[in-house]
Amino acid sequence: MVRWHKVLEPDGPWPDRGIPFMTLVRGTEICLLRLSDGNWRAWRPVCPHQQASLKGIRPDPDGCITCPLHRYSFSLDTGYEKQGRGRLYLYPVEQRDSGVFIGME
Repeated sequence: MVRWHKVLEPDGPWPDRGIPFMTLVRGTEICLLRLSDGNWRAWRPVCPHQQASLKGIRPDPDGCITCPLHRYSFSLDTGYEKQGRGRLYLYPVEQRDSGVFIGME
């Protein structure tokens, strides 16, 4: 069962579009990003290949983030690595009138 956790208030400061930022939900670090079209993405900022940090990495024009260690490139739409070598853990995100929420099981 997914439980929704508020990470941004509706009238509080929001990050600039295209710039990922870190948030903490139930003791878990999550990277949150607002895309240029206003949609949101959230992911665990750890490469599933060898646990390299993905903190602060901006997506490329294809909507992928690339691990600095071995250059694995993950889609922020699906979580899958471009060559099928793993999957990034993504979280559902909802923007509501009352703020921005991340869903966690």
